[in-house]
Amino acid sequence: MGRRTLTEAEAAFVAARKLGRVATVGPGGMPHVVPVMYAYAEGAFWFSSDPGDREARDIGSNPRAALVVDEPPPVKAGVTVRGPATLIEDGPAFEKAQDHLQAAGAAGRTRRAPGEQVYVRLVPTDIASWKVEPANEA
Repeated sequence: MGRRTLTEAEAAFVAARKLGRVATVGPGGMPHVVPVMYAYAEGAFWFSSDPGDREARDIGSNPRAALVVDEPPPVKAGVTVRGPATLIEDGPAFEKAQDHLQAAGAAGRTRRAPGEQVYVRLVPTDIASWKVEPANEA
């Protein structure tokens, strides 16, 4: 198993961005990748989905996901994480997810009610990155 926490440089890299791509796997084993607006808070990545969307259904049946946040050429830098993903449909964690996404500028101004939106909390258990470390930390 890889690292479980982001370095300071990786955390700064993902905090400076709002768009990543999440990968899930459905019951039939077919992968699915979709762009998401995310927040990185409390050592986890948080993002939203419509309740019936494929990534929400996939996480409901296979609670693991991967997320990549990257910068295209000429920079070619990024962070990728894998780990358990929790589907949040209501309760205090539902409100916390909205708080994190709004604070990160990755959500609309209108708060959503349970049933209108679901949230996902992805906790990294395996982390890899490229070209995000400052030269003196590499």
